[in-house]
Amino acid sequence: MSQAENHDRRPSFRGNVEAYVLLALMILSVVFIILVPTQIPEPKIAFGRALGQMPPTFFPRLAAAGLFVTSAAALFASIRRGGGNPFAGIDRKVLLQLGGVIVILWLFALAFVPLGYWASGIAVSLILSLYLGNRNPITLAILCVGVPSAIYFIFTRYLLISLPEGILY
Repeated sequence: MSQAENHDRRPSFRGNVEAYVLLALMILSVVFIILVPTQIPEPKIAFGRALGQMPPTFFPRLAAAGLFVTSAAALFASIRRGGGNPFAGIDRKVLLQLGGVIVILWLFALAFVPLGYWASGIAVSLILSLYLGNRNPITLAILCVGVPSAIYFIFTRYLLISLPEGILY
């Protein structure tokens, strides 16, 4: 788009697909912040004290607040920039691949509690890596086992935040 075309656009919410999506994300983040306490059980208590220093709702609420702030900033930028459909020039193959990634991450969210973080993290890393074309066994091993293991270790040992343990424990 040339500078002259960009200059002719007026700040607008109407017909701006990106602005509607960002507004929906802001509403969703508020819903997450409100519903997080009802979705996360109280932490285990030993000898009258909680095992973790932070409440288990801290990081989900922090992530939802971050989603709200970044969506609000992007919304203001989108309105200032003007309307249009940012998805108009995207290839159909890319959209299908994006849809596949969203479905895989949705399945990860469903498997998170019953399988536990570690097992579901390994599974989703492996499935996503293979789906997106990674076939190198060394990279797969490092990515699929190493990263979920490191994240699990950091959260449970250093941050003292319990993650769902699932069927392996």
